[in-house]
Amino acid sequence: GDKVEARFKSGKKWFPGKISAVNHDGTYNVRYEDGDRESDVPAENIRREGEEGHQANDQPPAQHAEERQHYE
Repeated sequence: GDKVEARFKSGKKWFPGKISAVNHDGTYNVRYEDGDRESDVPAENIRREGEEGHQANDQPPAQHAEERQHYE
């Protein structure tokens, strides 16, 4: 999975992790570096690792996936 930063539970702080699945509805499952996992994370709560801000026109990681994919 792509290395990303995501806002856990839609909070304000970004945490490092990896995409573990791309869901049919356009959300993502994230495995955080600290061991936490989160399902159905909306694209606006995910940015590529190292980005300072996520712009609405940017494609989040693995946006091209047409069906749920698992990454291990």
